[in-house]
Amino acid sequence: NSIAHNNVNTIHAAKDGNLWIGTWGGLNKLETRTNTFTRYKHDPRNSSSLSNNDVRSIAEDSEGNLWLGTFGGGIVRLNPATGVFKSFQYSANNASTISSNFVNVIIRDRSGDLWVGTRRGINKLETDNTRFTSFQNLKDGEEEQLVTNISSILEDSKGRIWFGTYGGGLMRLDRRTGKLQSFFHDSEDLQSISSNYINDLSEEENGIIWVATADGLNLMNPETNEIQLVYNNPANPNSLLNNDVRHLFRDKSGVMWIVTAEGINIYSKLSGRFKKIQRNPEESKSLSSNIVNCFAQDPNGDIWIGTREGLNKYDKINRSFVRYILGTGKRED
Repeated sequence: NSIAHNNVNTIHAAKDGNLWIGTWGGLNKLETRTNTFTRYKHDPRNSSSLSNNDVRSIAEDSEGNLWLGTFGGGIVRLNPATGVFKSFQYSANNASTISSNFVNVIIRDRSGDLWVGTRRGINKLETDNTRFTSFQNLKDGEEEQLVTNISSILEDSKGRIWFGTYGGGLMRLDRRTGKLQSFFHDSEDLQSISSNYINDLSEEENGIIWVATADGLNLMNPETNEIQLVYNNPANPNSLLNNDVRHLFRDKSGVMWIVTAEGINIYSKLSGRFKKIQRNPEESKSLSSNIVNCFAQDPNGDIWIGTREGLNKYDKINRSFVRYILGTGKRED
């Protein structure tokens, strides 16, 4: 009764209050009321099992099915009631299949469709069928952009879809007009994004788009495309921990959690300061690792953090963590 692997890639808080956790070693269900784990792994003898144990992203559809993005096994749909998995994989002979079996991210938009980011472009799946529409080339004006290695996808409050890439910059799709706009780093333009390596995307309540890159945090006004760049200042202990910004998470109270290569910052709008949360090797109730991969907030408001060294539940009152580690179950040293 413990997590299947300590490297936690993704966490999804389901409507029933349970957590679904994707790791390097398979899928886990955590029943939060009983702290009980159920593991799901690939079984080569069972075609209805998980297709690949490296689960990178999870989305839930209107019927409660879970759609899992795996790194090597394509997309998998899980019916939690039956425990049956159905995989959707790339086929060179079928243009309506997913463009790559290496999936980085899945989101569900307001209309219920799934957007899937892979090593080879973007895929859209309307959940009432099993046909994928693949976008590997998109037009920005008269120019055609090759879309590869999608790292992150965001639907903003106006229904626009944003795509972050590893090395190909940032793209925004206006679905009403079909217009695509690309944003690239330009060392001679201070109003360009700070890096073409985009790690994550989020939206603030005021509509500002937060762009986490390998070289700084970018705050973009989507109406004017103006960008405010945020960097670490070694002379300011309340600045961003590190310029390698890897993940963003906006909790239900509107607070933004920012993951860097050296741990977590919590941004305070009132003070403009970045509060730090880092692992303390001498404190068993600190964050289990500074290498943070994902966040989720359950219906009770509890925040869960996936790291390279296990799952953490944040205790807001005591500002400490409960760790869930492979082989130990719940640990509260």
